[in-house]
Parts: sequence; C-alpha cells; structure tokens
Amino acid sequence: WYARADFAKDHKDICAGLVAGIFDSMEALKDEGAKDQVSQWMADGYSMPVEDAKGMLGDAHWTNFAENRDFFINQNNPTNFERTYDTAFFLYNKIKVVENKVPFDQIVDFSILKDLEKAGTYAAQQNEYEVRFAPTTAAAIQAESEEILTKTVVIHFAPNSWDLEKTITREVDGKDKEELYDPNAGFVVEEVGKLAGQYGAARIVIEGHTDSSMKGRIPDDLVKELSQNRANAVKESLVKKFPSLSPNQFSAVGKGWDRPADPGDPGNNAKNRRVEIKVYPAEAG
Repeated sequence: WYARADFAKDHKDICAGLVAGIFDSMEALKDEGAKDQVSQWMADGYSMPVEDAKGMLGDAHWTNFAENRDFFINQNNPTNFERTYDTAFFLYNKIKVVENKVPFDQIVDFSILKDLEKAGTYAAQQNEYEVRFAPTTAAAIQAESEEILTKTVVIHFAPNSWDLEKTITREVDGKDKEELYDPNAGFVVEEVGKLAGQYGAARIVIEGHTDSSMKGRIPDDLVKELSQNRANAVKESLVKKFPSLSPNQFSAVGKGWDRPADPGDPGNNAKNRRVEIKVYPAEAG
C-alpha cells in the first residue's frame, strides 16, 4: 500500500500504526483460529463460501518486516528498491515514456521501517521468502534440465590469473599509476547479482571459458583448472558483495577451451574469453 506524500508527512503516526498493524497481523495469522476468523469476515463481506475465502489466504505471500527491510533498506540486496527502481527507469527511459529521474529516496519514506528496526519490535521475524538451496554440482544441475536463460558477460583477467581485483601499474603523464586490470569487473558482478536476485528461486551455473591460443602447447587440464578458478572467483565475488544471496544457489564450472562462443568462428579468442551465466529451474540438481 502507499499514502500520499502530504498525508504521510502530516500523519506519520497513522502511517506508522498501519505498518505495525500489518506486521502484527502477519504474526497473528499464523494461528489457525485467527485464519478462521478472518476467513469468516471475508466470506461475510464478499458473500462467498467461507472455504473459498480461507483458500484465498494462501494465494499471496505476505511480506513481513524482515522482507520489507531487505527490499527497502538492505543495500546488499541485489534486487532492493533502489536497484529495481534504477532498472525500471532505465527501461522506461529507453522507450521514451519518462525523461527526468526522481531520486529514489524522494519516492519512499524509509523512516518508519528504520524506526521499527531500531526499536527491535519485529527482530524475531525472518525472511520467509528465501529459497533454501541444497548443495549440488553444475554437472548435476545441467543434466537435470535445460537452462531458462543464458547471459554472456566478459571479465578481462590478467594472463594465468583469476583475481577480479588485480591491479597493474601504467605510466600516465610520466608518472606510475596503479589501476584495475579490468575496471568494469565490479559492474559485471553487480549485473550478475541483479540477475540472480531476479531469479531468486532458480539455480545459477557460472561457466568459465578460455580462448584456444595456447592449444597444443599446454595441457587441457591446466586450462580447465584456470577457467574453473575464474568461475569460482566470480561466484565468491557475488556472495561477498551480496551476502543475502545463498552460496548454494550458485555452481561454478570451468569449461576451458572446449566450447567456443561461436562454433562458426572457433578461433575468435576475444569472444572465447568469457563467463556464461546460466539460469536453471530450482528443482534441477
């Protein structure tokens, strides 16, 4: 629900009471007796059978305090309000529906949630919307079903390295300057985190691929090990940046040079040095 800005400003106590009432009701509705009472009220109000009214209670997920906190004020959530709003603005701006962007913190008043968090009123509430993933392997996931989506991202690694934060020294205007080997790596991890958050109930396989420039000169197993380390590095960076993501949601695998990006152009080394993010149904694996 939402309130007009002028009403919310003049009657913050009423808004705070409504929010607290909603969260209190979510706890109360865990009791079957309370569900029966609410179902009867709904049945009377909508002139419908009480059994149908009670069945409707399971048609939607009620977002409790912990889930609202994670969406609105948890900066480590890859699909929090700010990131979702930024994505929505980008898409609507792309099709010329909106032009001027209103800052996200002028749209939502976070103070009521922050006050409740500080008071600890609902500290016992947990995020009940999270999916619990059992550990599994990429091979098990990929053997179970076809991917829903494949996204190719490129992170430039230094030769024989899997360090996403590796720095190099370059001379700029006669002075040595230290900079990231791939300054875009952080943005790529952010992008993958958003994707994982959007498919929160799906499994994610991170595939590392290399080019074949050294084929015939070094053993295949060393190349696969390098690509495995690079895929693992992306996974580790993801769960470090976004602690709300479950490590078990991700499986990393190194493919080496076995699968070129374009079978019609297998020698395209620039295309072949890549990471592929594959989304699979949650039941896979």
